[in-house]
Amino acid sequence: MLKPSLIFFILPIFGCCQTIPKVLVMAFDGMRWDYITPEMTPFIWSIAQKGVFAVQGITNQMFTVTAPNFYSISTGLHEENHGIVGNTFYDPHFNDYFDYWNFSGNSTLARGSRDGRWYSGEPIWQTNENAGGGRRSGAMRWPACDASINNISMTNCMPFDGYLPFVEWQLEIDQLVTWFTQPNNPINLGLYYNPQPDHMEHGGDIYRTDVTDTIRDLDLLTSYMFDQLKAKNLSDSINIILTADHGHANVNRAYNMLTIDDIFGNIDDVIVSQLSFFPRTDRNVTTDMIYQRALSYRDKNPKFDVYLKSEIPDDWHYRDNDRIGDVVLIEKLGYKITTNASLHSYTHAVFGQHGYSKFYPEMRPFFVATGPAFKSNFTVATPDLIDSVDLYPLMAHLLNISAPKVDGQLCRIDFILRQSACAEPTKTPDPTGPTGSPSPTGSPSPTNSPGSSALHLSNVVVAVSLLLVHFILQ
Repeated sequence: MLKPSLIFFILPIFGCCQTIPKVLVMAFDGMRWDYITPEMTPFIWSIAQKGVFAVQGITNQMFTVTAPNFYSISTGLHEENHGIVGNTFYDPHFNDYFDYWNFSGNSTLARGSRDGRWYSGEPIWQTNENAGGGRRSGAMRWPACDASINNISMTNCMPFDGYLPFVEWQLEIDQLVTWFTQPNNPINLGLYYNPQPDHMEHGGDIYRTDVTDTIRDLDLLTSYMFDQLKAKNLSDSINIILTADHGHANVNRAYNMLTIDDIFGNIDDVIVSQLSFFPRTDRNVTTDMIYQRALSYRDKNPKFDVYLKSEIPDDWHYRDNDRIGDVVLIEKLGYKITTNASLHSYTHAVFGQHGYSKFYPEMRPFFVATGPAFKSNFTVATPDLIDSVDLYPLMAHLLNISAPKVDGQLCRIDFILRQSACAEPTKTPDPTGPTGSPSPTGSPSPTNSPGSSALHLSNVVVAVSLLLVHFILQ
């Protein structure tokens, strides 16, 4: 007969190693790669020196605006494939506009932008929970966490609700850490979004003191988060990614503003979708007409580039989607295209702007990673080595879960990991795809994941425990 005392000895063995990998992503809107300095962000700098640091940032997505870039991080898909092709855009099939951030001031439109019909792909918070085994996700103001994607609403989502003071940021971190440590239904994936310094950058010169102070506050917040994780004994078991969606550049209002009205002669002749344009066929306007008007204006004012949709370069990954208009404009760095109606809203002589080509250094986001799966004291020398779409397969790997095949490539980013995820890891972006042996889903099989050793150990312990029980019962 099994003695009661032995029951209490054996039961802990069964649960001792059934750990679920934990990942936390902390993202700051508009945090440019070169803001990470010993003077401006001393704490993040110290983490960067100890962990993985992309010293010139990473490559993000065209167009370099918030909603599409965050959804690319979340899904591993380029904008043309996940469908969020701008902060605001038009869908010709829905005959409706997407406006997640409510730039239009139309709350009905903003609420409608949470509808799942706008979103393609599977965000990482769903991939994590779909894997089962007690995995749960939590998002603090993370873009699209409040959207009903694939007919699923996220349980732990605190949606974006405006611009808050520092003390509220700390409360958000407290809640996020609580989600990780709560006794019932703790999360193993946490996503944190802060709309700064972007909001401050848009309000004037990006090099002014207010912006610098805000960046320092974000550094203090990061330090606070690490302190809270340490206090909860999570520091040694959680993998942390710090990053952003895009950078910023200054625009001179007096000399560098252009309007859609002037470019096309009449704004009523076009339907605007981000900075792509559909002709108003109901006004007998054709694609060629608006294209020629844009070319003519550009020749006199060479402050932007003009493309037919069919001519957009392949490496933009911004062509194969019906929400992208027939004619695409993109400003040269330091210029801003707006409308006559909106021109008055730009009141500062100099102000920050983004949305430019991802190939401008000023548009690159920062990237720092630390934790048990990441290399120490490791520098990523050039921005082409990491693409933001690679973060999705990276997160799936860190979480020890399978994931759908996406545009991002784990084998392109696995060089930052202590243990390779691929048989022959690719050290630079490879358009031909991974060189390793991916699972049928397109993601690494769990046996190649950083958490797999713990799972293997768990299986061994359980097997030994069963043998022990067998002999005790004899």
